[in-house]
Amino acid sequence: MRLVPSLILATCLLPAASAADSWILRPEERWSFSWEERRLANLDGVSAPGFSRSALPVRPGVWGEVGAEAGWSSQAQSIQMPGGTPQRRGVQGLAWAEGWGAWGPLFVHLRPEALIGSGDATVPNPIARASWIGAESTRTLSAAEITPRATIGVTGLGHILAVSNEPFRWGEGIFGGVVMGQSWSGFPHVVLATRGPQTPAPAGSWLEPLALNYELVLGRLAEDKPIAGTGVLFSGLRAALRWEALTLSYCKAILSGGSRQTEMSWGDLAYAQFTPRNGNEQTVPGDANPNRISAIGIRLDWPTSVAWSIEYGLDDQSPHRDGSFNTPFTTGFATWYSAAWTMTADWLDITGDGDWRTALEWFRSENYFYDHGVAPWDDDGRPMAHPDGGNANSVRLLVQHVDEYQGRWTVLGTWRRLGWRNLEAGNFNTWRDLGVPGSSGMAPRPWDSVGMLLRWEQPLSEAWRVSATLGGTYDSNRNFDPQADGASAQAGVGVARSW
Repeated sequence: MRLVPSLILATCLLPAASAADSWILRPEERWSFSWEERRLANLDGVSAPGFSRSALPVRPGVWGEVGAEAGWSSQAQSIQMPGGTPQRRGVQGLAWAEGWGAWGPLFVHLRPEALIGSGDATVPNPIARASWIGAESTRTLSAAEITPRATIGVTGLGHILAVSNEPFRWGEGIFGGVVMGQSWSGFPHVVLATRGPQTPAPAGSWLEPLALNYELVLGRLAEDKPIAGTGVLFSGLRAALRWEALTLSYCKAILSGGSRQTEMSWGDLAYAQFTPRNGNEQTVPGDANPNRISAIGIRLDWPTSVAWSIEYGLDDQSPHRDGSFNTPFTTGFATWYSAAWTMTADWLDITGDGDWRTALEWFRSENYFYDHGVAPWDDDGRPMAHPDGGNANSVRLLVQHVDEYQGRWTVLGTWRRLGWRNLEAGNFNTWRDLGVPGSSGMAPRPWDSVGMLLRWEQPLSEAWRVSATLGGTYDSNRNFDPQADGASAQAGVGVARSW
């Protein structure tokens, strides 16, 4: 057996962590797909993955990295994975600078990132629903798209309290959560999270293996929504309870208020957030019309190197409108016509050396999932949750390998259908309504994609690493246009230096 680095960025993120007396809140590295976090969770039997940022012990100090990637695509591409960006046709650059500081209980993280092109360019709308209804089939990328990310926080009493605009992901899915999916750009928020698993039972008791992780978020979206206006309030909770190989998790998030929308009272908001009932939008008194999504997750680590998981979400867009009575929460989860889910099989350590991994994941969302008349589930022109969005169906196969030179190879194969329920297929959802082709819940035709991405990352020294990406995609009805079938290719190279 040989030692495998925790992450390609380990030299940047772990300066003598074994002698740590400080903590940081580290966001997930984009191309790792949570490999090390999920594998270590299987081994320690306590940690609960499903949080895209994790508390990490470090020695006080300052460190970071700078990097750049240059990419090329023969066709403009939509978002393909969590944390990803649209790709313009032709050449596009990505540049970032990352800085960390930790001093006792205080930590700071800065990661501005810029998407750079030779000029303005159009790409398929990352929110697919807006394309098939004809509202806005494309989005314009400026010559420089900049997202300034920053986090500042303190740790103590087993918790972390921070102010951040770092995008995050919640859920059991590898390629995007049902509730939150780690968009490229985030929104300002306050986060209170456990600093590692908390064991509520006394040592030696039969409950000692029980471990609890949770994260509370309260913030304001950046986007000016057409009806809700600016300053839409986001409130969310994710909690995970682990008992040896079994993890049960729960997420709930609410979008409410806005400059042109009545705010919920703090009492009503707390009741909506911390009670299990998802409710119907119309049952909220007055003009308040929040958008709520809940999800439950189950993960089983058996055998030790394999994680099986499912996350099942319910959007309150329409779960209780068909009957003459308000359906309770648990029955609401059975109304699959307003649901979305991920099912994942993740073999995290194929050989026992920690250097091979393969995973298979299915995502499916129903007609109106993420849709809302006042506050749809998106921000800054991008989905907030799973990158495939609502009314979608996809399967992804992932293979990763760390070679003897510590290089990490990633192969990602994707089949994706946007506009899953559509007129051409005739697969109407009879549990809710037949849908009107071209409406928000029924596409006129599907947009099918089959693609493959190959990524290689190689550390050259303790400070330097390089990367290369190569991919190809075949689209049918590209961007819901029946005249736009064909293949496209992508390629890119990158370099980064840690300090």
